[in-house]
Amino acid sequence: MAIPRLYWMLECPWCGSRLVVYDTYLKFVGTSNPNPAPGDGYEGPPLQERCTCTRGCARSMKAIGWISRAGARTMWLHDPHVAIEMTESQSEEWRRLIQEGGYAGNRDVNFMAPRAVSRADIVATLQAWRQGELNAEQVWAWAEARFLPGIHVDDWEGDSSVAREVLLELDNLPQNLGLPEDIPLHLEFLETPAGHFETGYRQWRAALNRIDWKERRLRLRNQPPYARFCS
Repeated sequence: MAIPRLYWMLECPWCGSRLVVYDTYLKFVGTSNPNPAPGDGYEGPPLQERCTCTRGCARSMKAIGWISRAGARTMWLHDPHVAIEMTESQSEEWRRLIQEGGYAGNRDVNFMAPRAVSRADIVATLQAWRQGELNAEQVWAWAEARFLPGIHVDDWEGDSSVAREVLLELDNLPQNLGLPEDIPLHLEFLETPAGHFETGYRQWRAALNRIDWKERRLRLRNQPPYARFCS
């Protein structure tokens, strides 16, 4: 019986970057047994030792867990070997890494960015970032996948939308040098009641303009994804 190919999430223990590979945990080398037992013909090294960090770190990868198909809501952790129901931020990470891994052509992959984005969606993403469930690059990728031509948000007031403005800010997160410490400013703006867009927008921009941008550029000049915007 063949070992199934699965989507495996691997993490570099040195830099913390993650990737997804679609493969078997052990490598198939063949067997002469005409009636092989389950797992016959598969040998080490295990998957995490066969893969390398995309940033060139010289260490074996660490297996985080696997899913049987793209879009699954349940992930099996590698250690301890238990199944968990994934949060939205975890599902989003799988979605992003599967696409980055070049598996968008797999028959079970049908990821389309939602055409509608609500304030609640943005709040949930910001909260996940603040709690460390997402990093800056993941938040940026999330916004990039949603800030598309014809995007629908749930709070239009004429030509104005709080959700659209915050999503645009996150879509340009690296060049805007956005950090988790800015999250309270975005959340406050997202609470702007209907009919008060102009006031909420002015207060939000004024709060962002009070940030010491010179100090922030110095602080982020060697940190991805901000470095190239800190000159």
